[in-house]
Amino acid sequence: MAPTSSAELLQAQAELWSHAFAYLKSMALHSVIKLGIPTAIHRCGGTASLSELHAHLPRTERGSTATPAVTWSLVRCSTRRWAPTAASRRESSCGEVFAGLASLVDVGGGDGTMAKAIAKAFPHARCTVLELPQLVGTMPVGGMVESVAGDMMEFIPPAGVVLLKFVLRNWSDEDCVRILKRAKEAISTREPKGKVVIIDTVAGSASSKQAFEAQVFMDVCMMMLTTGEVRDEEKWRGLFLHAGFSRHKISPILGSHSSSSFHRRHI
Repeated sequence: MAPTSSAELLQAQAELWSHAFAYLKSMALHSVIKLGIPTAIHRCGGTASLSELHAHLPRTERGSTATPAVTWSLVRCSTRRWAPTAASRRESSCGEVFAGLASLVDVGGGDGTMAKAIAKAFPHARCTVLELPQLVGTMPVGGMVESVAGDMMEFIPPAGVVLLKFVLRNWSDEDCVRILKRAKEAISTREPKGKVVIIDTVAGSASSKQAFEAQVFMDVCMMMLTTGEVRDEEKWRGLFLHAGFSRHKISPILGSHSSSSFHRRHI
């Protein structure tokens, strides 16, 4: 059997996401009908801007629209900049990112799957998983990886590399900056080569219609279930600068997933 290409993996990933988030379509349709949005659009002559739609939505006894949160979600979706990406974007390896790795802490690393994979690839590196106290006791990480109980908002154990995989997408900009500052403190006790590595989704990097749809679904989930969002490169860059990092590099890995690595600012 021929090895699976990166393009095939990307398509499979997009299809999986689309199936997983497909329930959002029916939920959105239910909300649209319940809110009277079709009637509001009809009153506007068949088309309507967001401001016109907001003005024609049903109002409560207090005079405000019945669903400000939903309207705000519509605004955020409509103003998201989904920039096209080059069709020839290649898959990048994380080997360069972890080159020379001596110690790593996987922040919010769950059951340690990612940390164990890194420990296996870099057997001389000391890998640690930081998780909440109530989760550490149930983590079957084994002897390859250490586990530390703690709150990433308050403290991250010192390490040469701090890994944040699918973490920042769940938090607001303010909380992300706070987490990044804790990560900066964790690598500041190490040699100048210490760095923070983020693996997450970058908006605008979808290479197909199905991948774009899956990315929109994910953004809706972030808005409805957490205080976070799917960020584009400009927003990611703003977070890095606000946290005090002067250098960063964003590298595509697979589809809309990218690896960002950056070093602390030298004062």
